[in-house]
Amino acid sequence: MDDPGAAERKWRHLAEAHRELLLDPRTAVMRDLARAAGVPEKDALLWLLVPSSYFEQQDELMNRLDEPELLLNAAHDEFDAGS
Repeated sequence: MDDPGAAERKWRHLAEAHRELLLDPRTAVMRDLARAAGVPEKDALLWLLVPSSYFEQQDELMNRLDEPELLLNAAHDEFDAGS
């Protein structure tokens, strides 16, 4: 049987993660790159929350916030902002 509250919990989790990423200074440069490429900030932050094929492990980019060079390289590739 499906859990009727699962979708609501997932939505709340994503909303909280979005708020945290918006306030995290480590995402500022990535958000600037996205903005320069005409990508809405909400889309850039969502990009951090989904699994990425940029890394072999295909993990979420938000798990790589402590690796700014890798994150910025991925952002340059994703948003075609030049490098």
